[in-house]
Amino acid sequence: MREINFQDFFNEVVSILSNVKEIIVATSFNDRVTARTVYCILDGINLYFITSKAYTKYKQIKRNSNIALATSNIQMEGEVEILGHPSCEEYSYFKEICERDKDYMDYFKHYSKYKNTILIKVNPKLITVYKGKGTYKYLNLDEKKAYKKGRI
Repeated sequence: MREINFQDFFNEVVSILSNVKEIIVATSFNDRVTARTVYCILDGINLYFITSKAYTKYKQIKRNSNIALATSNIQMEGEVEILGHPSCEEYSYFKEICERDKDYMDYFKHYSKYKNTILIKVNPKLITVYKGKGTYKYLNLDEKKAYKKGRI
């Protein structure tokens, strides 16, 4: 692997992710791995989604904060923060993020009515982007380093 410019690749990833509305989320607990598509919104590199405390993904996240996500040619690994109810005053910044996207704001308004709704934040640790022809780029957010592996 060859190191590449972290900030340049970080900006590229943020640009790519800015168009993502749905992402596959994989969670696990006690050797049971599940995956599903969630409706999400991003603020830079931070990804948020709303779920219910009654769902398997929430129950698994509560017991294992490690998460994997995938969309198109992008894979992410990270840790989850369970924040609380999305309409709580403490998370008013989340409502501001939602206001940037009419569709997500409608989603926010609908699901904020339910007491079991919970706001989840994903803190990415490693993002892998497949660039084609056997080439991958890696963004290690903990180390603040970027790498390239492959033919190109």
